[in-house]
Amino acid sequence: MKFVRFCLAVLWALNLVCAACPVVAAGQPPADVVIVQVQPGSSAAASQEYISIYNNTDSDIDVTGWCLRYNGSNTKPGCITSPDPQTLLFLQDHSYTTFASNEFIAAHPGFVAQAHPGFSGGMADSGGSLSLVDSEGNLRDQFTWSAKVS
Repeated sequence: MKFVRFCLAVLWALNLVCAACPVVAAGQPPADVVIVQVQPGSSAAASQEYISIYNNTDSDIDVTGWCLRYNGSNTKPGCITSPDPQTLLFLQDHSYTTFASNEFIAAHPGFVAQAHPGFSGGMADSGGSLSLVDSEGNLRDQFTWSAKVS
């Protein structure tokens, strides 16, 4: 009987410890590339926008054909495209790449958007959602805001 009580006490203690363990849903991709910075337009610069993503791993990741989608759009802000079908584009380990609107690029002549030559601005600073999807359409990360981003 003492052994049974001991086993139950161990199981109860393990349950308390694991209650605080992070849980990842089955089939959900790891957070290897994440959206780390979002600058929607503002009242002062309505279309000057940019988004940065970050490779959170120790390995280079092939991001050819990955796209950012604003509020479910398939066209904005854009995709990481290679110059030809044989070229793959990799995001180096622990590095960033940035998408920027044409208006942001024009207002900041020294800025070079690495991911896309530019997109037409139009993200609302009062709220929206950005999704990062890979070349097969799998959701890799998502960022949502409901108030002005400052």
